[in-house]
Amino acid sequence: MNKLDLSIIVSAYNEEKSIRESITNLLDVFIKSQISFELIIINDGSQDNTLEIIEKFKAIYSEYNIYVLNNKKNLGKSASLNKGFKIAKGNFTTIHDADLEYNPTDLLKMFNFFKEKSHLDSIYGSRYLNKNKQNKQNKIYYLANMFNLKLFNFLFNAKLTDLHSCYKIFKTNILKAFDLKEKKFGFELEVSILLIKNKLKIHEIHISYQARSKSSGKKISFLDEINFLITILKFRFFR
Repeated sequence: MNKLDLSIIVSAYNEEKSIRESITNLLDVFIKSQISFELIIINDGSQDNTLEIIEKFKAIYSEYNIYVLNNKKNLGKSASLNKGFKIAKGNFTTIHDADLEYNPTDLLKMFNFFKEKSHLDSIYGSRYLNKNKQNKQNKIYYLANMFNLKLFNFLFNAKLTDLHSCYKIFKTNILKAFDLKEKKFGFELEVSILLIKNKLKIHEIHISYQARSKSSGKKISFLDEINFLITILKFRFFR
């Protein structure tokens, strides 16, 4: 087993408005915990001040294991995450978005649960598992997520309640064994398919979610939905 418990990977593209608060909230939670962790931040070719903010943040928190990778051009979220996975040294690896849609206390809850359940291979945070709690998501995004989820469950005989959630934790050796190829926003789909095809166990835990709008920097577009449909059919019938 590695000495580090957890590797946290953050991919950021033009997130100067939220990156400082997002990773500050993250560190506030995990510094207070008894978990040994590293934070790997990938600046994905940002054209704003994201990289400068990250570098200043790293200097302020220099006593912690914080690493910064810089893509000279925008490669896409999935490609950036994969760069982080390759150098991760924790026994477990997770993802945190550079925006403010997710609450790091949920990530800590997920990790503590995972440590106690050694038979599991991954933990997914689900925004929809508890139907009595609202996450204030835009109706269009919600309907698209539900369509994608139902199609995924049908094609791969799965029973997930949230496919596109950012908060997922994996055993690091499993991630490193996967040949991940997606570049843009296809990671959630690709890794879920690989887990299911390899008969690996996924467990879902309800998490909170505060959706942001296009005006606040949300980057998912209609084109990404088209790419999702192409990718899921590719994985189902050709890979």
